[in-house]
Amino acid sequence: MSALTSPMALGYLERLQRPIPTLSLASGVQIVSRSYVAHLVVEADPDSFGAEGVSTLATFPAMRRGGSPPQDLVTRVVKVTRRNFEEIRAVSTPVWEGYVRCLSKRAHDHESKDAEVVAVEVVDALARFGWVLRQVDIQYGFHPERRRPDPG
Repeated sequence: MSALTSPMALGYLERLQRPIPTLSLASGVQIVSRSYVAHLVVEADPDSFGAEGVSTLATFPAMRRGGSPPQDLVTRVVKVTRRNFEEIRAVSTPVWEGYVRCLSKRAHDHESKDAEVVAVEVVDALARFGWVLRQVDIQYGFHPERRRPDPG
């Protein structure tokens, strides 16, 4: 994710931990970031995923003076994940549902054996959030941060 969307994702995930105690921050980060990357992969080769291209929203308000995002941007992103998501998802319903199930399994495999299972509906909502965060970066012209591997 970018310098714009990374803090948005972390802030949102931290807020979700109270109402969704089964969701660890590590699992949430994994789900959201994998969905962001999935968008990048579909952008690069939509035909491989049965997509005709990747629709973008382009409906977020312009940046405020000083280059900061609108104060309610996270709220706007969440609304987009709930309304008409299918129109911007790019992939078919079976592809998306399969992807979400795979994300669910990976998130559960990542947790300790004693951890409670995160509902598939929660995983789907977080996957949508990560997908839309990529579209936020596209609209505002941000690019994913490149991190160098730790040599040690």
